[in-house]
Parts: sequence; structure tokens; C-alpha cells
Amino acid sequence: MNIQARPLKDGRPAWRLEFRAGKDPATGKARREVETFRGTKREAERYWRKRQAEIDAQGAGYVRPVNETLADYLRRWLQDYAEPNLKATTLGSYRTHVELHIIPALGAVPLADLTPVQVAAWQADMLRKPGRHGKTLSPKRVLNAYRALHTALEEAVRLELLPSNPVGKVRPPRQSPQEVATLTEAQVVSLTEAARGHRLEALFATAWQTGLRMGELLGLRWQDVDMERGTLTVAQGVATTGGPAFVQAPKSKLSARTIVMPQTVATVLRGHVARQAAERLKAGAGWHDEGLVFPTATGKPNLPPSMERTWYVVRDRAGLPPHGFHCLRHTYASLALSAGVPLELVSENLGHANPGFTKRVYAKYLLDAKRAGADTMAEVARRLRG
Repeated sequence: MNIQARPLKDGRPAWRLEFRAGKDPATGKARREVETFRGTKREAERYWRKRQAEIDAQGAGYVRPVNETLADYLRRWLQDYAEPNLKATTLGSYRTHVELHIIPALGAVPLADLTPVQVAAWQADMLRKPGRHGKTLSPKRVLNAYRALHTALEEAVRLELLPSNPVGKVRPPRQSPQEVATLTEAQVVSLTEAARGHRLEALFATAWQTGLRMGELLGLRWQDVDMERGTLTVAQGVATTGGPAFVQAPKSKLSARTIVMPQTVATVLRGHVARQAAERLKAGAGWHDEGLVFPTATGKPNLPPSMERTWYVVRDRAGLPPHGFHCLRHTYASLALSAGVPLELVSENLGHANPGFTKRVYAKYLLDAKRAGADTMAEVARRLRG
């Protein structure tokens, strides 16, 4: 009996059940069927014995159902695999792509009959045809839908529902380099003036001076701030999938990182301690002590959509372009690279997978650093010539 616990995001009990299903007549390999069962362990064991007996009764004549459509499989995959194993934000993204972009176009196709030609046509249609709001999907959004389908069908291959992944045989959509939105030095000064006295003044300053993501800033705890060593540790983030805010682990191993903060950030955070103490006193018994550095006025986690709206107010007050909050992360990278901060350090502070990715995104600002390096070398040459 192969039964494994698979806790779901909402805390409900679930069990991964694996059944022996004879041997594949074509390959001779042992076949396995996998299902997810919700209920108590005793109920799961009872169901496993019943289902295994049904499969065993068919003996060598057991045939795995082949009439499952792609829509049926994808919804089962979301429930049985994605829901227990993926972060809530990733799960939400996959659900959106499955329901909005994949099932309407390919859902009726039997899973076993899906071909690379159909996948390629689906991808081309997404790039060409207007969506719900009359605009074509961006290449990045099409790429994300492509990756969602590819991930789902990799599991189908692993479960031997498909001999190979038809999505993997189709080239993903080409991504053209996009200009990232950043603030100039003069605009950063305007932002600093507009944010002065705001209850989240320290958050904006920390954002453009460290490059932390919004969720990382909202999940930052005082225990993650070491004033003596001058470091910030990214150990969690705050996210939402349309409901209440929740805390989750960093998006990757590299995202869980410790950075050395500029002294200017340490100074503004010390002032923020006093501001938060005043809010705590005002809230009294209504304060929710979760140890967060940038919570709401009552100590609860800030919702990312609410934080974005707060940013719009401060941004417009400063007279800045209509960029989203994420431009502060890009601003850190652009200013740091232009000032000659090593690419590897900037990449590490941003939590990128590798410096190559950072280099591709911020190539323009590396050119500024190269020019500064050339000017420095020219000064050396003039000095040596006397």
C-alpha cells in the first residue's frame, strides 16, 4: 500500500494514492496510477484497497482510460498535483492560464491526441488574435501560458499518460528585450520629498536603495533587520491571490538572501521604529503584533494591491511617470550599475538566478558603467604620460 500525506494550502487533509496497474504491453515497464484522496487516513486506506482490487481484477486486461480530454486532465492536474505542491501565487497563475487561455482553445482535444502542430497553432493564435479586452496578449504572457501547459504535461509524461510532451517540441515565443521603467536621480529626489512624513516613507526609501520586491518588503520582520551588522535578510514575503494577504517562503533559494543595507536605509529604519511605536500606542488592544516592519496601521500584513494604490498616491504627488511600484526595484539596479557597483553583487542583491539574467535586463546601465570605467582609464593614461 502506497499512501503519502499531501497537505493542501487550506489545511485540508489529502493523500497521494499510488496503484499498481500491471505492465505496459509495449515497454514491459510497471505502470502506476496516481490519485489524490481527501479525507481521513483510514478512509484513504479503505478507498485504496477497493480501487486496487478493481484494477487487479482486470489483470493483464487493465486499460488506462484514454478518453480523457485535455480540459479534464488539466483540472485534475491542478487539483491533484498543483494545489498540494505549488505556492499559492504560482497556483493562481496556472489556474488563470488554464481557464482563460488553454481550455477554451484546446480543452476538447483528447489528451492522448494532442500534437505539437496543435500546440504551435494555439501559441500563434494567442500572439495574433485579440483577447477579452481587444488587445493581443504580450509575448511574455503567451510564454507564461506555454510554460503552464508544458509543466502540466510533464506530469502526464511522468505518470505515463503520454509518451512525450508535445509542448516541448514547440519553440516558445520569442521575447524581445523590453525597456525597464526606472526613475532618474532627479525623480528619486522628487519621490523623497513627496514621501517625507508619510507613514511608509521608510518603505519607499528601502525599496529604491536595496531592490527588494514589494512582497519581500511587506514580509520583512524586525527580526530580519540587524542594525548592528547593517543587514537585511529576506526570509518570507507577503502575497495575495485575490483574498486575504498570506505569508509565503521566498520564490526561490536565491531569493532567500541577506544583503548589506546602505547606512541611509539603516537611518530611515531607525526613524521608522519610532513612528511604528506611536502607531502601536494609538492602536492599543487593536494592534496585531506580527513583528512586521511595514504593516498596516494596526500591525496586520499589508495587501500588495493596497500597497500599489498607496504608491500611486505618492508617485502622483511627486509628479513621476505612471510607473508601477516595481520601478523602484529597477531604479536600484540602474543606479547601482551606473555607479559602478559590480554586476555580480547587484544580481545577488536582487535575488536573480544568475548575473547573466541581470546583464540582459539592465544592459543599458552597464554601458554607463563601462563609459565611467573608460573615463577612469583615460585619467590613468594621462597621469602616466605626465
